[in-house]
Amino acid sequence: MLTFRCGQTGDFAMLSDKQWLESQEGFGVNGKSQGLITVIEAAQEELLSSDERKLPFTELQPPEKQSALLFYVQIRNGFKPDVDEDNWILLGFAQPRTPSRKIDSVLHMNHLLGAARLMSFKYGLADRILCMRNFKDFMATVKKWHQSIWELKRFTRMDVSDPLRAVVVDYGFMNCKEARQRMQLRRMYQEYFEKGEDEMKLHEACIAGKLASFLQSVCGRLLMPLDFLSNPYPLENYPLMGMVTHSVIMCPESALDQVRALKLARGDESMIITIPNAEDEAHIRFLHDRAAFLGTGLRKRYYSGSDERYITEFTI
Repeated sequence: MLTFRCGQTGDFAMLSDKQWLESQEGFGVNGKSQGLITVIEAAQEELLSSDERKLPFTELQPPEKQSALLFYVQIRNGFKPDVDEDNWILLGFAQPRTPSRKIDSVLHMNHLLGAARLMSFKYGLADRILCMRNFKDFMATVKKWHQSIWELKRFTRMDVSDPLRAVVVDYGFMNCKEARQRMQLRRMYQEYFEKGEDEMKLHEACIAGKLASFLQSVCGRLLMPLDFLSNPYPLENYPLMGMVTHSVIMCPESALDQVRALKLARGDESMIITIPNAEDEAHIRFLHDRAAFLGTGLRKRYYSGSDERYITEFTI
């Protein structure tokens, strides 16, 4: 499929890449290696119900099933989630490096020995995972949200110019005026992680608004002004400080009970954030402006409550 898509572009550089790929073992038309689609289809046949097997991979629900199936395909073929994949965070591969190496070897052993099922904890895998620093607490909440420290760690390992917006706010990147300053800040955090320092201690310093003093205590003299490490924290009555959540529902305070009941009925895992009733119209205008900027449109649905009050849901 990859070489086919390259050929469709008509771009000289892409066509050149296509020729190179086809020269590599397994990529040509008659290559002996299994294609990704073939491997995924085999896993679907092995793991999914008869109805689910008829669905395209991208339509499997819930989304966690897609992640689990992809992870199964990876470990059965000698791979692990890379840093740019959601599973790198969601399945705990962002955890400290040394224990992860032990896990990698066990996963590879599972592959070589034909381990039976997804996430099997044979060969002592469970014991090795649970002793990893921060792993148990992290996995208890990651389905709903995770600390932005893991997105910072991901950023230091990726070849991208800017981190996630939460990282920009939480870890001082919003204070940088030029690329050199961002690179300096990134390098400092990169060295912190490479030394094996505790991620959650850095997160706790972040939400306490004490990044500068904490990093000085760990790294010694810093090569940047301390005000580069300022952030809006701490905040009162705000439990999501320093967190990244997958989905958020914002509702006026007066509609909270109805929204909670609706969320429960749908099995929705979204985080609910309330806003003052007086700000409801302003937030609706913001959603319209945001949808127009993104070019996505604003979907609208109506729900009736038990007290004959209607709820209008806006989705970007």
